[in-house]
Amino acid sequence: MHLWLPPAHANAPAAGSAVLSGLVVKASFFLIVRLWFYVLPAVPSEMPSAILATLGSAAILSGSVLALRQERLKLLIAYSTVAQIGYLFLMFPLASGTHPWAVDAWSGGLMQILSHAFAKAAMFLAAGLVAESLGHDRIDSLGGAGQAMPVTIFAFGLGGLSLMGLPPSGGFAAKWLLLKASVEAGQWLWAAVMLMGGLLAGGRRSFENTPSAKPRGHRPVAGAHRCNARLCATSIVRLSANRPPSRDGGSPMTSALSSAALANTAHSLGPSLLAAALATPIVMLAACLSRKLRRHALALQWLVPLPALAAALLAIGGTPLTFEQPALRVSLRLDAPGAMLLAVVALLWIATSAGVLADVRGKPNAGRFAVCWLLTLTGSLGVFIAADLLTFYLVYALVSIPAFGLIAHGDNAASRRAGGVYMAFTLLGETLLLMGFVLLAAGEPTGSLQIRDVMAALPASPWRDTVLALVIIGFGMKIALVPVHGWMPLAYTAAPIPAAAVLSGAAVKAGVIGLIRFLPFDTALPGYALVAFGFISAFYGVAIGITQRNPKTVLAYSSISQMGVIAAVLGMGLAAADKGASLDVAFYAAHHVLVKAALFLTIGVAAVTNGGDASGWSCLWRRCWRSVSVDCP
Repeated sequence: MHLWLPPAHANAPAAGSAVLSGLVVKASFFLIVRLWFYVLPAVPSEMPSAILATLGSAAILSGSVLALRQERLKLLIAYSTVAQIGYLFLMFPLASGTHPWAVDAWSGGLMQILSHAFAKAAMFLAAGLVAESLGHDRIDSLGGAGQAMPVTIFAFGLGGLSLMGLPPSGGFAAKWLLLKASVEAGQWLWAAVMLMGGLLAGGRRSFENTPSAKPRGHRPVAGAHRCNARLCATSIVRLSANRPPSRDGGSPMTSALSSAALANTAHSLGPSLLAAALATPIVMLAACLSRKLRRHALALQWLVPLPALAAALLAIGGTPLTFEQPALRVSLRLDAPGAMLLAVVALLWIATSAGVLADVRGKPNAGRFAVCWLLTLTGSLGVFIAADLLTFYLVYALVSIPAFGLIAHGDNAASRRAGGVYMAFTLLGETLLLMGFVLLAAGEPTGSLQIRDVMAALPASPWRDTVLALVIIGFGMKIALVPVHGWMPLAYTAAPIPAAAVLSGAAVKAGVIGLIRFLPFDTALPGYALVAFGFISAFYGVAIGITQRNPKTVLAYSSISQMGVIAAVLGMGLAAADKGASLDVAFYAAHHVLVKAALFLTIGVAAVTNGGDASGWSCLWRRCWRSVSVDCP
């Protein structure tokens, strides 16, 4: 019964398409709801409700698949309307009766109606502007539209994020409530359909992926590249070599006064610094929407991590920092493991941003690369301070999805393949974590979404083992545990040197902090599977790494090995209920941040020195292998 919708919406004027998709279709659904629940209240039962939900499931899956196959932008949006309308019909078997989960189902359905109306209207209007500007809406020929129409493409992207169900969009709130209702009702089929629909929605092509513009402007000379890369590499090496100062000096009175002063400073400045750690990159992103401010904002990106660095230094030496904003549903907290990792990650982002962003100026997709850099930076800082499920999921998505623009920066088949494989692993991992977080929320009896509360309730949750499996697999994909490691060698090899440095050093630690946050070390639970896969990854990474000729690939397999060691330690800590394991792992991971970034930047220096090719020198391979040997203590 859907055949009329795609051609009607795709061929109507943009304003007409927006109204048809956002309002007209919703009016018909409103009539169905009125008839079903109010006019004929005796009719709804399990079988008719299941039939409606089955029709909705078919719409979700078929509409998403057909959208992937479209060559025109408006047709893609039209078929996605078919899929998004299907979510509304999943509320019928969940909202019937007076069950506790019926309220969530009703709220999720209403939120889906509103969010879809606004998102789809924005997307159709943006598509109309693009088609009017370029004279067509063929997806394969829309490369570079983001540079010419940044605000239009930004609006289109916001609508797309809502359809994918990424926080903090209304689409995420709707799907979260419907998933939670499905879990509490025990109707797992509808939950699986929603997760599959989210995966398919995330797989739709972005028309800014294929650049059409050629490089413009003066290309920096080799000496400038060499100077910038050497400066960054030297800075990171020095940071990684520094030892903490001795603690046996100074009088007890001096130590007591210093501790008191630090505690007072943390109490007064800590909450503000936590808020600034997320607010500063958001302000920079907003400035990038203005053509007048964009160049200045991108030039000052290296200043963005400074509040996070200051907060981390306060939290390392004192009590945890907290920031609560109930009105915005935002909760931030920084403890010792998070502070240790945040400090070195912030240092890495400052050092690399200060020296290497100048190297991409004047190159194709330079603007997109810089914005993706800033988005990934925002998520990389945020994962260490997020204290509730929704905030963590938001910043975790930011550190994962925009990194596609860093990996697929080059206009070649290898970069596109690496980016595609990376996004497939990323979207699957995000989907598994979303289901795990929904189960965590459903198992918390008071309805709290604070990480400390849901983790305290996890040992008694009926979904404990399922949550642990989803969390380990989801975060295991991020840290590239074998056998879900396939994205890392491809991504690190294809990415530019600065991107590979921050991805290997900083971004992958989002998976490490995720395991630290969402493994219950207070209770002894079976962690031997994590230990086994950790050790397999540790030895597999070394065994395969020594056979590689490309030094970037060698370092990628070295990261797989190092992340395997971390996973094994966390598994043993989980089995022994050892709370100290999280701090030990954080210290080891902090060391890996600085060392691995220094190694990648060293390769960049060698590449510039030897003519710009970092893929085929046996001499450099041997040097990198000696460096990796040092990296494996």
